[in-house]
Amino acid sequence: MSPRTLEYARTREWQKTVATERELRLLKAVLNLMDRQGQLDLHVEETKGSFPAAAVPESLFAMLDFESKGYVTDRDLWQFARKFHSLPFSTLFMLLLEVQHGHHCHEPTAATGRLSLRDIGILACIKGTAEHEALVEAASDDDARTALYLHRHTEACPGCGLRSQRDSDPTDCPEVVCLACGLMFRCVNLEANSQQKPIAVPASAQQDFFRVIHAIATVTEKVEELRRQLLADWSKKDLAEAFDAISGGKPAFSFTDLRRALFEHSFWSSDRELQLLWMRYTHQCRFSGVGGSNDAAGVTLVGFLRQLQPAAMKS
Repeated sequence: MSPRTLEYARTREWQKTVATERELRLLKAVLNLMDRQGQLDLHVEETKGSFPAAAVPESLFAMLDFESKGYVTDRDLWQFARKFHSLPFSTLFMLLLEVQHGHHCHEPTAATGRLSLRDIGILACIKGTAEHEALVEAASDDDARTALYLHRHTEACPGCGLRSQRDSDPTDCPEVVCLACGLMFRCVNLEANSQQKPIAVPASAQQDFFRVIHAIATVTEKVEELRRQLLADWSKKDLAEAFDAISGGKPAFSFTDLRRALFEHSFWSSDRELQLLWMRYTHQCRFSGVGGSNDAAGVTLVGFLRQLQPAAMKS
């Protein structure tokens, strides 16, 4: 082998090593941010754990929307926070921006700078609960109210899933027959007035809700800073390469792909952190109109990039 050929071979080998090291640094930077997102989301959900079930989303929304505008603004949140411990207005504005960035950034009905009943419910309810999932699936506040009513005042048939309620006291005969499949099952949910006005939120529940808002606002700031740091070091094209590394070249990655990538690079996320991280990315895909929240649909590149992009840069 001639000296020139040998030098060329050494150069190519060095280039491959550098490229491999770069790809590894890139992937670890992305996975580090995702791992932190899972940890921070867990902190928020643990803060919600002591929140009283009596403080329903409709009551919280009515409390915040004290002018009965039909929506909640960052100023409404700021005025509420002043009752307990003042939070910077910019922090609450970033919280509001993050909610719209992560949940309904492409919905035609979404208004910039406004939070709906559905948004407030998603903020307050623990992720993974039936109530939270019903709100996530709702396309509007009317749908959210219907979903909440059905969740509280009806019972799903164990056979076909059709929801039923009673119009009389179930004391003597708690069983009902499903009109769809004929299965007999126990149902004690009575018909309720869906137009009933929200009850006032007790002072103790307001304090607990402030803790939730404070936790979400703090986490939002931390995640936003992590996103800025990532985008300062890597381009969107680089992030697309990281996506390919996680997905194995597929158009979407699954929960299994995500867990494997994290564990292979020594990010030991707990099961709950992984679950919350998956919800963050798959709900993003759902509201971007680019996929669902199940393993089959997975996380696409569009949804992946939006969760790594600062909320202030959303399109």
